[in-house]
Amino acid sequence: MLDWLYAPAQYVSGRPERALAVAACFALAALILRVAKRRAPALADRPALLCTALWLFWGINEHAAKLYGWSIRVDTVFLWPILAIVTLACVGLTFASVRAAMSGTDRRRLEPPDGTVHHGDTEDAQDTERH
Repeated sequence: MLDWLYAPAQYVSGRPERALAVAACFALAALILRVAKRRAPALADRPALLCTALWLFWGINEHAAKLYGWSIRVDTVFLWPILAIVTLACVGLTFASVRAAMSGTDRRRLEPPDGTVHHGDTEDAQDTERH
């Protein structure tokens, strides 16, 4: 009944190196978003940071399970759905913030603080500014 939820877990369950690789990818995404946030404040980097922390926790938990030989994994029944749902939500929030930043819905933050609007280097824009 819940195969759709637990099927993806087989790729990271019992393989801590894969979970840590996912955490590293989210950490890299968070770093890129943090740097890009200087130019586009609408970008959200905290969801990627949250996913980094959760996948790091999952990787450490999987490492402990492998190290101590835990065969019955009740923790997976509870932790995997939380990890999967939060990861999907965070990815959705991140994409929504990127889309908002690219569509210009946060344009007021991208304008200079003095209120001037620069039209570019076209001659028509320069002629308009002179008159």
